[in-house]
Amino acid sequence: MVHAGFVSISAMVLCLIPALLEHPWAAIAALPISDWIAFVWYGSIVTIVAFAFMFAGAKRCSGYTIAAFSGIIPISSTLFSVTILKESISMYQAAGCVLVVFATFIISIQKKAA
Repeated sequence: MVHAGFVSISAMVLCLIPALLEHPWAAIAALPISDWIAFVWYGSIVTIVAFAFMFAGAKRCSGYTIAAFSGIIPISSTLFSVTILKESISMYQAAGCVLVVFATFIISIQKKAA
C-alpha cells in the first residue's frame, strides 16, 4: 500500500504543476459535490486498490508477463470504449492496437527462445 500511495502522490505532484498553470480556479469552484465525491473515490480508492493489486501480482509473475499485460491495458480500454460506450476509433488507434499485440507476440517468442 505504501508503494501504491507513493506512486499516486508522485503522479499527482507531476500533473498538478502544469494543471495549476492553466488557472482552473473558476472551473474548480463550479464543480458540484457529486464531482468532488467521484474525484475522491477514483483518486483514493480505485487508484490505490488497482496499484495494490498490480504490485501483488508483480510479486508472483515474471517481468515478461507484467510487460505483456501492461501493454494490453490500452487495448482492453479501447475495446471497452468501443463495445460498451459505443465510441469510434480511428485507423491510427486500430493500427496502434495491432502493433501492441504484435509486439506482445514478439516478446512471448523471445521469452520462449531464451
